Amino acid sequence: MILNYIFNRIKDKSSTGRGADAARAPVGVFLTAAENESFLKGRFLNSSDFKTRIFTFKGPGGKNEKALLAFMDGLTDSAVINDSIIKPLMHGLRNFTPASTGRKSKVERINDVLLSVGEIETAADLDTAISGILNGDCAMFVEGCTECTIISSKGFEKRGVEQPSYDISMRGPRESFNENLRTNTSLLRRRVKNSRLTFESMVVGRKTNTNLCITYIDGLADPKLIAEIKRRIGYINVDMILESGYIEEYIEDRPFSIFATMGLTERPDVLAGKLLEGRVGILIDGSPFALTAPYFFIEAF
Repeated sequence: MILNYIFNRIKDKSSTGRGADAARAPVGVFLTAAENESFLKGRFLNSSDFKTRIFTFKGPGGKNEKALLAFMDGLTDSAVINDSIIKPLMHGLRNFTPASTGRKSKVERINDVLLSVGEIETAADLDTAISGILNGDCAMFVEGCTECTIISSKGFEKRGVEQPSYDISMRGPRESFNENLRTNTSLLRRRVKNSRLTFESMVVGRKTNTNLCITYIDGLADPKLIAEIKRRIGYINVDMILESGYIEEYIEDRPFSIFATMGLTERPDVLAGKLLEGRVGILIDGSPFALTAPYFFIEAF
């Protein structure tokens, strides 16, 4: 009876959390910088690493415009914020004339000034902005606009590419994956210079919102295998995914088998070889190990 009571309490708590997350409707961007700042600070619970900056710049025709920058300290590159966002706004928009702007909206005109930044996208709700901030991007809100601009400004510390400690080989490359997902995809792309090498992004974990990539070579991997892996990952409904072992537990065929049913490697060359055999790989942000499927019994020896 005690075990049943504990199980029911855990089940009720989990269901309540899922219901609260599902019931939360997207919140639109407010028209004033102060309202957007207040909402974001409340959502981040006034965390000390969440930073905001309200500043004024000269818009088209010399009109003063007020904007809010919101970002997470430690996840962003301060040089990008200062040199590629604030400085262009201070100088670039003064060069706009009513004739040169045409029918462009205020957000579009600002994005034109920010073209020196690699990735820019617009969002109409604050939940999308929060997701970008948590991934190391900077969100910019201009007063009077119902859209915000999410600017790529990632600049967090990461471990360099080192020698593998698990997959040790006497011959071959001495590079291994690290904990940064984009670094790992680039290591793989360097070895497989083929336009059919594909990365499909997914997000798992209700609380951690962990990014992962399913990678395969189109035309070699079985489409049914790809669809099945995506289906199983899509069914994962847990609070946290911190490394590849969490994913393996939920998608492997026989979780109670004494033999491994999924491959594990930290070497880009090994994963590249398996992809060229028609297998599918899974890369998880925060983990230096990649999963591969299918995994054959003979590989355990």
